[in-house]
Order: sequence, then C-alpha cells, then structure tokens
Amino acid sequence: MVIGSALRPITPATAAGMPRGGLTAWIRREVVQRSAWLDDQQVLSGGFALSQLVLGATNVNLSVFVVAQLEMRQRRGWPAHHRS
Repeated sequence: MVIGSALRPITPATAAGMPRGGLTAWIRREVVQRSAWLDDQQVLSGGFALSQLVLGATNVNLSVFVVAQLEMRQRRGWPAHHRS
C-alpha cells in the first residue's frame, strides 16, 4: 500500500464511493464527460448505487442502467444528449 494513496483529494466520484480507476470509472467518464448522456448525479446516485444493490457484476448493472435511461429518453422523443 502506498502511503500517499490515503491522502487523495476527495472528488464527487470518490466521495460517493465510486472507484477512481477501472471499468466503472471509465463508464462514468464516457457517459457523463465525453458523451453527456447523463449527468453526474444520475450516474452516481441512481446508476452506481442501484448497480451495487442488484445481484451481478457492478459494471454490467451500471451499463444496463445507462442503456435503460437512454431507451427511456428515446421513447419520450428526447435526444440522447438532452438533460432533464
């Protein structure tokens, strides 16, 4: 364990318990920052929290949540990048 790793700055992602690296963080970057499909609050409080509660792999559950949100937007006639 690196001693400095305990002194990392607290960001909204780390404060919510989301890992800084790995596939879950990559999904968040792609969905929130790069594509702007969902905002940070939707991913952290909705998707990430729900994906940990449901049985199965967190990354798969988070991906299913994102796709379900995009599908819901499409059915309502909103563009994928629209934020409500």
